[in-house]
Amino acid sequence: MTNDAPVEPALNENAPAIVEYHPIANLFPMFSEKRLEELAADIKAHGLLVPIVQYEGKILDGRNRYRACRLAGVNPRYIEFDGDNPWEFSWSWNGQRRDVDGLQRSILYERSLAGSKEWENNQKKAKQDADDKRSVATKKQPRKNGKLAPKAGGGHLIPTTCKPSKKEHKTRKTKAAVVGVSESTIRDAEMLNNNYPELANKVVTGEITGKGAKKLIRQSKQKAKEASAAAAIIPVKRPWKITKEQDVIKCDAVIVDPPYGILDEDWEPDELKDFTIDWATRWAASGADFIATFFSQEFMWDARQWFDASLQGYHFQHLLVWNYKNNKKPQSRLGMKQTWEPIFLYRRDGSEKKITVSGTEWGDDSHDFDCHTAATPQTNFKDDNMKQHPAQKPLSVMLWLVGALTGPGDMVADPFCGSGTTGIACSKLNRRFHGIETNDGYIKIAQERIACYGT
Repeated sequence: MTNDAPVEPALNENAPAIVEYHPIANLFPMFSEKRLEELAADIKAHGLLVPIVQYEGKILDGRNRYRACRLAGVNPRYIEFDGDNPWEFSWSWNGQRRDVDGLQRSILYERSLAGSKEWENNQKKAKQDADDKRSVATKKQPRKNGKLAPKAGGGHLIPTTCKPSKKEHKTRKTKAAVVGVSESTIRDAEMLNNNYPELANKVVTGEITGKGAKKLIRQSKQKAKEASAAAAIIPVKRPWKITKEQDVIKCDAVIVDPPYGILDEDWEPDELKDFTIDWATRWAASGADFIATFFSQEFMWDARQWFDASLQGYHFQHLLVWNYKNNKKPQSRLGMKQTWEPIFLYRRDGSEKKITVSGTEWGDDSHDFDCHTAATPQTNFKDDNMKQHPAQKPLSVMLWLVGALTGPGDMVADPFCGSGTTGIACSKLNRRFHGIETNDGYIKIAQERIACYGT
């Protein structure tokens, strides 16, 4: 990571000329504008107390002091670096900055350590080359195996009194002690630096958090896994399909999670009532024994009237509940936190289709006869529940609904397929599935997910 072209602060008329930054200094992030302004005000009032360090004609340490001087119109003082290792010097001055967190500091340490080792190797090579040239000039043989005696002192990043073991965890223990973080933080830093340098850059600059970076990595791996499974499918007739055409499908059950006006997405309807009545009226012609639809608490009382009016030939049977209790803090103490959503269940007039249960005893531990789903958190989505759609429901909820309302071989239709979770449930439970989705991106995601996690 480098800050090759930093945005210079607005010039004071007395600002010094621009000086180039050394690549070693560019390893570390710049101050925020607020901190820079505070530093400029202090320098204007008290002068530059700590001089700027130059190395190879560039600023090695003091970029922020230099920029603050430009803001304040103060001519900076410079001194030349005369230490043993510029990387170690840079880390010693910047490694414990209070404006970087533990993971950022660990990433920077890993990069400083790598730079330091490379610099030392280059110095040794340059010295060896010089020795060899002198040996040739004086007709002397170079030292055996080209080895040089180890240099005393130097203040290595990893202390010579605490040499790292060949075992990785002991090396991390040493690093963690130097940086002042946990071994797991060092492990995360190594992983980001070695495998995801662009994400590591964003963590260092504060563009994303470490947690956000690891989430992106999980999502990337997940999508690659699903794409690989989808590509490996032999083109034979499948028990599921996803289409863009919105024709009504003859089926045994409609299980749907439609847009219901609570998200800020392009596909949310402008007129929720008209939109809901339109799709419900059309799908009343599906002939399904059951139509089960998620909806929002906010509009549930209106929705009951809309469904009653539009689902001709059906009658309301139950209001199921998806309980998604989670550990998130409430956004306000003025009201109670919403932790459930309604699922309206309508039965076709004249249908005697039985609710399917997995248990054999009334009131067993699964509570299969109760009108609610098992409590399923919204948080911690991973693997088959990796969040790839803003309205994605957990697979366990869809397994519960599909298993309760249909039997093996039945056809389930979903007019708003999204990321295909209902299709995964159908595939796992040996049901046929027809999903409808108008967004090409979500069609691809749904196909890959069902191919990866179906059976």
